[in-house]
Amino acid sequence: MTADVWFIIMLLGIVAVGLTGQAVRCAGHWLVLRRLPIVTPAEFALAEPGTDVILTGRTAAGPLLRSPETRRDCVAYLYVNVRVYHYSGEGTDTTETIGAGGGDARIHGDAGPAVTIDPEPGRRKLFDTRDPMMRFTVTLNHVNQESAQRYGGDEYYDREYITEADLPITAAGRVGPGRDRLEPGRWVTGTATAEVAALGRHTLIEVLAFLGGAAALSGLIILLLWLR
Repeated sequence: MTADVWFIIMLLGIVAVGLTGQAVRCAGHWLVLRRLPIVTPAEFALAEPGTDVILTGRTAAGPLLRSPETRRDCVAYLYVNVRVYHYSGEGTDTTETIGAGGGDARIHGDAGPAVTIDPEPGRRKLFDTRDPMMRFTVTLNHVNQESAQRYGGDEYYDREYITEADLPITAAGRVGPGRDRLEPGRWVTGTATAEVAALGRHTLIEVLAFLGGAAALSGLIILLLWLR
């Protein structure tokens, strides 16, 4: 067996181990989520500040807006200013600053007050197979990109995120001090465009997908070893 084939087998093994690790991560993620109380926006307003919860509801039905840069239909938009410092050798250091935004970036229930979603859980995926509440659309306004990547220094750009109308949302995070804002959680943070009842199904899909990929790669490794 040639060195190239051994290299391919080693590479396939590394990827298979990585996929198995992702499956374990998803399963552990689900076990943590199952321990958190599930609340509506009305119940959120009565929860103890600092408590980690799963919040369920929907994005606003309107009024509809258009994001200033890309003119996409939404009920809320947000721009994040990103600074990436490129070291003269290797490596980068990234800093994000919340920029301009507008609209209704809250989760609504059938009754009671709506809950504002912090940009951190709002932009982070709760499940790999579902978009977060604040969906990334485009990177724009690049400044000093080529020079910084080649010679080092600061690179700047903006990211646009939009919240679309009347979507089911499941969000994990912590009750803010005023009981009107979901902040990053201690254990799990993120949002998903899905009903809370679908949590288990999405987790199962992710776990099976990762395990299926790992099994397929393992089978390919066995075939290569057998053919040698």
